[in-house]
Amino acid sequence: MSTFTAIGASARVFELVDRVPELPPSGHLTPFTGKDSISVEFEDVWFAFPTRPDAWVLRGISFSIPAEATVALVGQSGAGKSTVAALIERFYEVNRGRLLLEGVPIADIDSAHLHRALGYVSQEPLLLARSIRDNICFSVGEASDAEVASAASASNSSEFIDRYEKGMETLVGERGVLLSGGQKQVCRCRVE
Repeated sequence: MSTFTAIGASARVFELVDRVPELPPSGHLTPFTGKDSISVEFEDVWFAFPTRPDAWVLRGISFSIPAEATVALVGQSGAGKSTVAALIERFYEVNRGRLLLEGVPIADIDSAHLHRALGYVSQEPLLLARSIRDNICFSVGEASDAEVASAASASNSSEFIDRYEKGMETLVGERGVLLSGGQKQVCRCRVE
């Protein structure tokens, strides 16, 4: 690594260390003991990512999960399953509606307290800021269109890829920011 590369990399590290969260730690309530299960309630929740404010990921979602319940969110890629988890962790604010934990609006809960009480295992795969095709071909370098299409079909990603105007040539953004969590996972499928 050259000196200039190291300087550039260290500058980026300090940018990350010094960044200010977009969501202010507005809440002050500490309703969890750390040993309790936590109830979750979505009341008519609407959400769109800040990078795509006109593309609703969740539209009027309402459900409740009692404390100590075990649930699974099941649905197609891009249906909003990962988004629900990200909202519960307060990585984002809901656009409309209410999200309650133990009956308390999530924005009223102290952020540090919230993150001590909840565990989150990321499903974020490593994606290149390139096209869907480039990400599918990452491990093999080059592949025929038929091989790429076969890999996309095997991972059930063809349907959402075909919805994009540029299809396989759609850019995914840095770390796949333009895709949902499930779409990111299937874009890591590999050409065999």
